[in-house]
Amino acid sequence: MRLFWERGYEATSLDSLTGTMGLSRSSFYAEFESKHQLFLAALQRYSQVLVTHLFGRVEQAGAALGEIAGYFDDMVALTARHGLPGPGCLMANSMAELVFRDPEVRALVLDHFQRLEKGFAAALRRARTLGQLRAGIKPARAAHMLAVSVQGFSVYSRLCDKPSKLGTFTTEVLRPLATDAFWAEHTRVGRKTRLASG
Repeated sequence: MRLFWERGYEATSLDSLTGTMGLSRSSFYAEFESKHQLFLAALQRYSQVLVTHLFGRVEQAGAALGEIAGYFDDMVALTARHGLPGPGCLMANSMAELVFRDPEVRALVLDHFQRLEKGFAAALRRARTLGQLRAGIKPARAAHMLAVSVQGFSVYSRLCDKPSKLGTFTTEVLRPLATDAFWAEHTRVGRKTRLASG
């Protein structure tokens, strides 16, 4: 999965895959049939493990704006730990490289995008009932915007050289959605957490 993530589908050779996996070509084809089938399996694994690890907090029952903000905070922290500029997101990278010519990849990436939209929408509806959203914010439209912003974040992280710039990006995405009271509390808690961990 990491080779595809870092290099992309086309730039990842079969020799590099078999060398990393410790397989002969015959063993590779017996196990995966083709490089393309392995790539599809890698996309599915990425969604099941990494995406679920990060986005699961937004999908859990009772999630609201705090969980959405926490998800973006986690993305900044994880990207910073991996080093900047970084590899971005395998799903976003695949969207840019393959969806216009590979229907199977397109289907997996579309499922991923719709998963983000669905999770964000449910959390935003909950946030509205809790009085966390600014007046006039429509959860479905805001969820679409957030799902698109996740892709933008991932692409930008391949160019960005400082975590603070990613933090500014996420703040500018989220701040217009939240009430002043929510944002003040979120900022206070975040500052307290950073001081405690420092």
